[in-house]
Amino acid sequence: MTQIWKRAALGTRITDETIETLRNVADIAQVVSDRVTLKRSGRRLAGLCPFHVEKTPSFSVDTERQMYHCFGCGAGGDVFSFVMQSEGLSFPDAVRSLADRFGVPLAENNDENDPASSERQALLDINRMASGVFRYGLLKSSQGSIAREYLKKRRISEEFSEVFSLGFIPDGWSYLLDYMVKKGLNTALLEKAGLVVCGRQGRFYDRFRNRIMFPIQDIQGRVIGFGGRVLGDENPKYLNSPETSLYHKARSLYGLYQARHEIRKKRVVYVVEGYFDVISLHQNGIPETVAGLGTALTREQVQLLRGYTERVVLVFDGDAAGLRAAERAAPILLSLAMDARVLLLPSGEDPDSFVRSYGKEVFLEKGAEAEPLFSFLIQSSLQRWGRNPAGRMRSLESLLPVIENITDSVVRDIYLRELADGLDIEERAVRDRLGKQVQPRHGQKQSREAMPVFSENLRMEEALISLLLSVPQSRERVSAMNAQDFFSDPVLKRIAVCLLKKDGAGTALNSSEILQDEEVQKRLARIGFQESVWNMENADTLISQFQRLQQQTQRGSGLMDRIKAAEAGRDQARLMALLEQKQQQAREAAKIGLSRVVTPRRHIQ
Repeated sequence: MTQIWKRAALGTRITDETIETLRNVADIAQVVSDRVTLKRSGRRLAGLCPFHVEKTPSFSVDTERQMYHCFGCGAGGDVFSFVMQSEGLSFPDAVRSLADRFGVPLAENNDENDPASSERQALLDINRMASGVFRYGLLKSSQGSIAREYLKKRRISEEFSEVFSLGFIPDGWSYLLDYMVKKGLNTALLEKAGLVVCGRQGRFYDRFRNRIMFPIQDIQGRVIGFGGRVLGDENPKYLNSPETSLYHKARSLYGLYQARHEIRKKRVVYVVEGYFDVISLHQNGIPETVAGLGTALTREQVQLLRGYTERVVLVFDGDAAGLRAAERAAPILLSLAMDARVLLLPSGEDPDSFVRSYGKEVFLEKGAEAEPLFSFLIQSSLQRWGRNPAGRMRSLESLLPVIENITDSVVRDIYLRELADGLDIEERAVRDRLGKQVQPRHGQKQSREAMPVFSENLRMEEALISLLLSVPQSRERVSAMNAQDFFSDPVLKRIAVCLLKKDGAGTALNSSEILQDEEVQKRLARIGFQESVWNMENADTLISQFQRLQQQTQRGSGLMDRIKAAEAGRDQARLMALLEQKQQQAREAAKIGLSRVVTPRRHIQ
């Protein structure tokens, strides 16, 4: 068995000890400072939120609790959450990234009880090996001369060919397959990596043949897939790896690994459409450039970019396809409050040809003058449909769906006014039409858990969670009352269930399932930033208040059952008596004082 298989068989796993070590070692202020300029504000650090556009800092880091929270957009969590959200990583990859940065070793999985991790590592090793084979094919093989000439014709320098690890696979059915099999790798894993295909006769052959090869890397520089540009007349001209456990085109961006530092430094990213466009712009002094991977810009890709910059300039060829691409990207970019702009190149030009013909400075000048995306869509729509009443109505109907995807009411209001002004339609009429557009379509249901819970008990529930986090000694008493059954908010209930487990003191909050639950992390951060100071004395007050409310709720539930029975039996006299009891219970509930839930506050200097 080869060395690659030895490493794959062992793999690495994330233990509770690793997570706890990273919690103690990975300082959140140090990690956040890579992306946010933080300044001291009282006992905390403050800065501009990296997850939404703002001018006044609402993003806060609590170094004592090792958590962050944005009072503007609600983002929040711990150091793992921040790395996941800002870099678009999964929880395991965020842990590995932090472990590598802070020198924390990951445990060896000698008992082979983590096959998913082992297979993932095996696929990463296979892709790395394949990239080396393709690189050799370009630089050393006799068949690679045609590929080298092609790159020379495209004016790709040897330096940037190396920066992007360009390669070549000759024509034939088993160039890569034969090499990998000789190295002891089986075809099943090669197929899972997307490098070989099983034909109808059950025989395997190379997926890529006679192509310039472009390794696709994740944010950590690991090869997760490939793109290939054919050198002959075969179709398709460009071919990407299929979806695998490593490669998801909707979550990946070509060139982001090479561009990430420049994007963060310059606070802008140019999004182009092709591999050669990215390489050409990097080579010509515009390294803050990435490309999608054959699909319209996705929400995951935009969220990935939002961790580095708020300004996105979409660079499109000056044709109808470029306009359609801008229209597809608009709902996502605007709904995430990005400063999105459009740079439409002259007809017949693409980014590669434009920058080679006119140079870096002209490109950057045009980039600085790029038109705001929504303004571009309004003007493009009017050019298409005309400025007469019928044309403006068609433009209105085509652009309202873009606005209805915007959840932030302030951002939505800004674009709504711009739409009304741009189409010269009364703002009130546009608002009225939007109100009709955003009604739920027939047959659609909103996820119950996604809906905010507006419960009269919400403040009590949050106070209980705050208490359980601050005073672990209170958990046994609260657990004995089956408190988790009281929670109406599903996110808070998940937290309560973890905290009230019989077999520990809240360690379940360190489980990977909870650590990668974005809503749980947001709520924990929000509660942690409420400045509540608990001790056993005020804990008794809150628990007693909860007990009385719980009893009241149980009596109310039984009363509602009797009211429904009286209604079904049409017993008017009994119904009136029961309704009077319900009113009396409501008055008693008011006396309990939900509005006066005990929330002792820290005195802030």
